[in-house]
Amino acid sequence: MTSWNGITKADVPRLDGHIWVPIDDYTTMAWNMVWSYDKNVPITDEWHANDEARFGRGADDLIPGTFKLKKNLANDFMIDRAVQKTKTFTGIVGINTQDMALQEGMGPICDRSKEHLGTTDKAIIACRQLLLKRWRPSRRQAAARGRSVDLRARAALRCGWFRSEKSGRPNSRRSWSRSSKRRRLRSRRAC
Repeated sequence: MTSWNGITKADVPRLDGHIWVPIDDYTTMAWNMVWSYDKNVPITDEWHANDEARFGRGADDLIPGTFKLKKNLANDFMIDRAVQKTKTFTGIVGINTQDMALQEGMGPICDRSKEHLGTTDKAIIACRQLLLKRWRPSRRQAAARGRSVDLRARAALRCGWFRSEKSGRPNSRRSWSRSSKRRRLRSRRAC
Protein backbone atom coordinates (compact mmCIF):
# COMPACT_ATOMS: atom_id res chain seq x y z
CA MET A 1 0.00 0.00 0.00
CA THR A 2 1.39 3.38 -0.99
CA SER A 3 2.07 5.74 1.86
CA TRP A 4 3.36 9.30 1.84
CA ASN A 5 4.09 10.87 5.21
CA GLY A 6 2.42 7.97 7.02
CA ILE A 7 -1.03 8.46 5.45
CA THR A 8 -2.36 5.32 3.79
CA LYS A 9 -5.45 4.45 1.80
CA ALA A 10 -6.59 2.54 4.89
CA ASP A 11 -7.05 5.89 6.70
CA VAL A 12 -9.62 6.93 4.08
CA PRO A 13 -10.61 4.12 1.71
CA ARG A 14 -10.54 6.01 -1.56
CA LEU A 15 -10.19 6.03 -5.29
CA ASP A 16 -7.96 8.64 -6.90
CA GLY A 17 -8.07 9.85 -10.48
CA HIS A 18 -6.62 12.47 -12.79
CA ILE A 19 -7.81 14.22 -15.94
CA TRP A 20 -5.50 16.25 -18.15
CA VAL A 21 -7.35 18.77 -20.34
CA PRO A 22 -5.42 20.50 -23.15
CA ILE A 23 -6.01 24.26 -23.06
CA ASP A 24 -3.93 25.10 -26.14
CA ASP A 25 -0.81 23.74 -27.90
CA TYR A 26 1.38 24.59 -24.91
CA THR A 27 -0.86 24.43 -21.82
CA THR A 28 -2.67 21.60 -20.05
CA MET A 29 -4.88 21.82 -16.97
CA ALA A 30 -4.80 18.84 -14.60
CA TRP A 31 -7.79 17.90 -12.46
CA ASN A 32 -7.15 15.62 -9.49
CA MET A 33 -10.10 13.77 -8.00
CA VAL A 34 -10.63 11.62 -4.93
CA TRP A 35 -13.67 9.63 -3.81
CA SER A 36 -14.30 7.74 -0.60
CA TYR A 37 -15.83 4.37 -1.36
CA ASP A 38 -16.90 3.84 2.26
CA LYS A 39 -19.92 5.88 3.41
CA ASN A 40 -18.76 5.45 7.02
CA VAL A 41 -15.44 7.19 6.27
CA PRO A 42 -16.29 10.34 4.28
CA ILE A 43 -13.74 12.76 2.93
CA THR A 44 -14.03 15.87 5.07
CA ASP A 45 -13.06 19.39 3.99
CA GLU A 46 -10.25 19.32 6.57
CA TRP A 47 -8.90 15.99 5.27
CA HIS A 48 -9.09 17.26 1.69
CA ALA A 49 -7.28 20.52 2.52
CA ASN A 50 -4.49 18.60 4.31
CA ASP A 51 -4.18 16.16 1.39
CA GLU A 52 -3.95 19.00 -1.14
CA ALA A 53 -1.30 20.78 0.97
CA ARG A 54 0.69 17.56 1.33
CA PHE A 55 0.89 17.29 -2.45
CA GLY A 56 1.91 20.93 -2.81
CA ARG A 57 -1.33 22.32 -4.19
CA GLY A 58 -3.08 23.59 -1.07
CA ALA A 59 -4.75 26.98 -0.72
CA ASP A 60 -1.50 28.53 0.60
CA ASP A 61 0.44 27.15 -2.38
CA LEU A 62 -1.64 28.96 -5.01
CA ILE A 63 -1.37 32.50 -6.31
CA PRO A 64 -4.57 34.16 -5.01
CA GLY A 65 -7.40 34.17 -7.56
CA THR A 66 -5.71 31.63 -9.86
CA PHE A 67 -4.99 27.93 -10.18
CA LYS A 68 -1.27 28.65 -10.62
CA LEU A 69 1.30 27.64 -8.02
CA LYS A 70 3.46 30.17 -6.18
CA LYS A 71 6.32 27.71 -6.65
CA ASN A 72 6.90 27.89 -10.38
CA LEU A 73 9.57 27.95 -13.09
CA ALA A 74 10.17 31.71 -12.59
CA ASN A 75 11.38 31.14 -9.00
CA ASP A 76 12.94 27.70 -9.66
CA PHE A 77 10.09 26.07 -7.74
CA MET A 78 11.64 27.43 -4.51
CA ILE A 79 14.20 24.62 -4.33
CA ASP A 80 15.69 24.32 -0.87
CA ARG A 81 19.28 23.17 -1.51
CA ALA A 82 19.84 22.25 2.15
CA VAL A 83 16.79 19.95 2.08
CA GLN A 84 17.97 18.59 -1.26
CA LYS A 85 21.34 17.63 0.26
CA THR A 86 19.97 16.11 3.44
CA LYS A 87 16.35 14.96 3.04
CA THR A 88 14.85 14.71 -0.45
CA PHE A 89 16.26 14.23 -3.92
CA THR A 90 14.59 17.34 -5.38
CA GLY A 91 14.48 19.79 -2.49
CA ILE A 92 10.99 20.79 -3.67
CA VAL A 93 8.04 20.49 -1.27
CA GLY A 94 5.01 18.64 -2.65
CA ILE A 95 4.83 15.68 -5.00
CA ASN A 96 2.74 17.55 -7.59
CA THR A 97 5.12 20.52 -7.43
CA GLN A 98 8.02 18.14 -8.12
CA ASP A 99 6.12 16.73 -11.11
CA MET A 100 5.42 20.22 -12.39
CA ALA A 101 9.10 21.18 -12.05
CA LEU A 102 10.07 18.23 -14.22
CA GLN A 103 7.35 18.85 -16.81
CA GLU A 104 7.76 22.60 -17.13
CA GLY A 105 11.55 22.36 -17.07
CA MET A 106 11.42 20.62 -20.47
CA GLY A 107 9.90 23.67 -22.13
CA PRO A 108 6.57 23.98 -23.95
CA ILE A 109 7.35 21.44 -26.69
CA CYS A 110 9.98 18.79 -26.10
CA ASP A 111 12.02 17.44 -29.05
CA ARG A 112 11.41 13.70 -28.67
CA SER A 113 13.76 12.86 -31.57
CA LYS A 114 16.70 13.32 -29.19
CA GLU A 115 15.20 11.01 -26.57
CA HIS A 116 16.56 7.51 -26.02
CA LEU A 117 13.91 5.09 -24.77
CA GLY A 118 14.91 1.78 -23.24
CA THR A 119 13.20 -1.59 -23.01
CA THR A 120 11.22 -0.52 -19.94
CA ASP A 121 9.54 2.18 -22.07
CA LYS A 122 7.74 -0.30 -24.38
CA ALA A 123 4.32 1.13 -23.54
CA ILE A 124 5.46 4.67 -24.41
CA ILE A 125 7.01 3.45 -27.67
CA ALA A 126 3.85 1.53 -28.63
CA CYS A 127 1.59 4.48 -27.79
CA ARG A 128 3.67 6.92 -29.86
CA GLN A 129 3.75 4.52 -32.81
CA LEU A 130 -0.03 4.12 -32.62
CA LEU A 131 -0.56 7.90 -32.44
CA LEU A 132 1.78 8.51 -35.39
CA LYS A 133 0.09 5.76 -37.40
CA ARG A 134 -3.31 7.34 -36.78
CA TRP A 135 -2.04 10.86 -37.47
CA ARG A 136 -0.26 10.21 -40.78
CA PRO A 137 -3.37 9.36 -42.87
CA SER A 138 -5.00 12.66 -41.92
CA ARG A 139 -2.01 14.56 -43.33
CA ARG A 140 -2.70 12.97 -46.73
CA GLN A 141 -6.37 14.01 -46.48
CA ALA A 142 -7.41 10.34 -46.38
CA ALA A 143 -9.81 8.96 -43.81
CA ALA A 144 -7.98 8.06 -40.63
CA ARG A 145 -8.27 4.50 -39.32
CA GLY A 146 -11.41 4.03 -37.25
CA ARG A 147 -13.34 6.68 -39.17
CA SER A 148 -16.15 4.73 -40.79
CA VAL A 149 -19.14 6.17 -42.57
CA ASP A 150 -21.20 3.11 -41.57
CA LEU A 151 -22.13 4.10 -38.01
CA ARG A 152 -24.11 0.90 -37.38
CA ALA A 153 -21.07 -1.27 -38.13
CA ARG A 154 -18.90 0.84 -35.84
CA ALA A 155 -21.44 0.68 -33.02
CA ALA A 156 -21.72 -3.10 -33.37
CA LEU A 157 -17.96 -3.53 -33.32
CA ARG A 158 -17.54 -1.27 -30.30
CA CYS A 159 -20.06 -2.99 -28.08
CA GLY A 160 -18.89 -6.50 -28.99
CA TRP A 161 -22.33 -7.67 -30.19
CA PHE A 162 -23.24 -8.21 -33.79
CA ARG A 163 -26.66 -8.27 -35.36
CA SER A 164 -27.68 -11.03 -37.68
CA GLU A 165 -28.31 -9.81 -41.21
CA LYS A 166 -31.40 -12.04 -41.44
CA SER A 167 -33.14 -11.51 -38.10
CA GLY A 168 -31.64 -8.27 -36.86
CA ARG A 169 -31.18 -9.86 -33.40
CA PRO A 170 -27.86 -9.76 -31.52
CA ASN A 171 -25.53 -12.69 -32.02
CA SER A 172 -22.61 -13.68 -29.83
CA ARG A 173 -18.98 -13.23 -30.80
CA ARG A 174 -18.84 -16.95 -31.43
CA SER A 175 -21.48 -16.85 -34.12
CA TRP A 176 -19.78 -13.79 -35.56
CA SER A 177 -16.57 -15.78 -36.01
CA ARG A 178 -18.56 -18.45 -37.89
CA SER A 179 -20.08 -15.92 -40.27
CA SER A 180 -18.97 -15.48 -43.85
CA LYS A 181 -15.55 -14.16 -44.81
CA ARG A 182 -17.15 -11.49 -46.95
CA ARG A 183 -19.12 -10.12 -43.99
CA ARG A 184 -16.02 -10.02 -41.78
CA LEU A 185 -13.98 -8.23 -44.42
CA ARG A 186 -16.75 -5.67 -44.92
CA SER A 187 -16.83 -4.97 -41.15
CA ARG A 188 -13.06 -4.67 -40.94
CA ARG A 189 -13.07 -2.09 -43.71
CA ALA A 190 -15.59 -0.12 -41.65
CA CYS A 191 -12.97 0.26 -38.91
